Amino acid sequence: MPPLSQPCGTRSAYERHRRNRESACDACRAANLAHTQAWRRAYRELLKLPGVAAEHARVLESCEMPRRHEKAQRVLVRRHREDFRVLLDKELAEHALAAATRPEGR
Repeated sequence: MPPLSQPCGTRSAYERHRRNRESACDACRAANLAHTQAWRRAYRELLKLPGVAAEHARVLESCEMPRRHEKAQRVLVRRHREDFRVLLDKELAEHALAAATRPEGR
């Protein structure tokens, strides 16, 4: 039995579109954008935790070009996985609440 796929309007469905080399629908693009924005906000919050900013500077210095900022982000998120997961879940919940309370036309 094939695995159940997520409906459009989710990040998983956006990834499915990408895997299938399709153009993502508007709902999936919006879901991916919301997730990306939440991830970035959560990462900024992670940097505010004690000692993480200094660790970020050390990791960034040790990464070689190109894309050293992305490499440093991946390293820090892995090292602080639990803290980051809590922050990301909080950001995603806040986005869902804001979307649910937004007037229909917006």
